[in-house]
Amino acid sequence: MNGACWLAEKRGNDGVDLRYRDYRPDRSAGWTTLIVHGVAEHGGRYDHVSRWLLQRGVRVIVPDLRGHGRSGGVRTFVKHFSQYIDDLVLLRKSLEIDPQRLMVLGHSMGGLVATRYAQLEPRGLAVLALSSPLLKLQQQISPLTLAMGAICNIVAPATRFPTKFRHGQMTKDPLALAKRQSDPFLLKSITARWFFSMKSALQQVHQEASAIRVPVKILQGTDDRTVHPSGAQEFLNELSPGITAELQYLPQHLHEILQESDWETSLKSFFDFGNEQIAQPSLRHIRPTG
Repeated sequence: MNGACWLAEKRGNDGVDLRYRDYRPDRSAGWTTLIVHGVAEHGGRYDHVSRWLLQRGVRVIVPDLRGHGRSGGVRTFVKHFSQYIDDLVLLRKSLEIDPQRLMVLGHSMGGLVATRYAQLEPRGLAVLALSSPLLKLQQQISPLTLAMGAICNIVAPATRFPTKFRHGQMTKDPLALAKRQSDPFLLKSITARWFFSMKSALQQVHQEASAIRVPVKILQGTDDRTVHPSGAQEFLNELSPGITAELQYLPQHLHEILQESDWETSLKSFFDFGNEQIAQPSLRHIRPTG
């Protein structure tokens, strides 16, 4: 394993218990990765990712976001989307992680969280890595459901709606599918407040794209049916000139690229990018998108 893993907890600013995994290498490569999972899942699904990075000397922090996994809070509920960012800032500061040697890796909704973190805390990280990030919605929601949700968001914000996620739309890997189907921590609903907080954050992430000040790496499956694949390129087009940015589309890949049979290839791409930008800063240069 080349290191050790601890399951620990911190108390959020509002008293919510935040559980996280801390993977510490025996011999450090000199930088850290903070992994941010998607909605309705949990950090434990990235144990294989964390151990791969650990073997290469990278310390890895993987929280269960509030309302997810082993963390406290109402399931898939936030008063404001910024609570996720506040929790990440608290973890980074309390664990005394050097932000100039930190890569934040976010998947799906976690990619939206990670990007908002980079916008609101521009000095709080060195590299932004995004796996199938939620930068554009894929699923169409009926006007009736939206209207009902908007009312609930005001009068009963914890009202729940089914996620409609389908296991077979996430990954093609049989082993990953089997794990998904038996995972007791995967959630099947979201709250009205979470949805409208997410929609607001999604609008802000594009409006404030110029606030990104760090190198960005995005991997996106072409056959993703959970987030819209075009959102990644649209976001990169909005970045300020001169920002180092890479976008790689993975042909015939669904949403969970780090749960596919070739996940190591995708993870190595993130690792190489982070290692180049953090461990070898003299090699930084502007990269074309595409």
